[in-house]
Amino acid sequence: MNNLESRIAILKQKLINNPRLNPPIGLEKVLELEKKYEIELPAEYRAFITTVGDGGLGLLSLECSLENLVILGNNCLVLSANYLVSNDFFRTPFIHTSAYIPNDDPYFIELEEKCDRKEITESEFDAAYYYTAAGTMIISDEGCGYYERLLITGPTRGQIWADGEVTDQGYIPRNVGFLDWYENG
Repeated sequence: MNNLESRIAILKQKLINNPRLNPPIGLEKVLELEKKYEIELPAEYRAFITTVGDGGLGLLSLECSLENLVILGNNCLVLSANYLVSNDFFRTPFIHTSAYIPNDDPYFIELEEKCDRKEITESEFDAAYYYTAAGTMIISDEGCGYYERLLITGPTRGQIWADGEVTDQGYIPRNVGFLDWYENG
């Protein structure tokens, strides 16, 4: 048994019979979703959702994450029709390796000025801005607009990053993979 398998087995034993944890998702369904979105989920996350549980206990299900939904009570709800994403959102690499605040990025400062001058529409600005999180998926709704994201592409693939965009804090690396984040969160 390798390290990942043993960690998953320990977590599974700890969480056995917890009614707030959703049942695992079948590997066939994961492969279907990966094919649909043309991605490959990080190994730790994939192992967790296929053997321990697919959401619950603070985690969104894989389908909620990929459909850009957030949890509200026991239901997944669309964040906003403006934020429904195309398939390339998940394939587009998340390029950052350290904290990134889009509002401090000269590109977005200029883009916002273009929007103010009516050279581009607000929808065009919003679409470009939303792609600052490309290559990630929300896996946990922390409340009040704060999220935890799993990086699924790019140089920091497999890491968890905090999303503080709601208060212009940007994206902040947690410097841990999925299992460390889950076990210590």
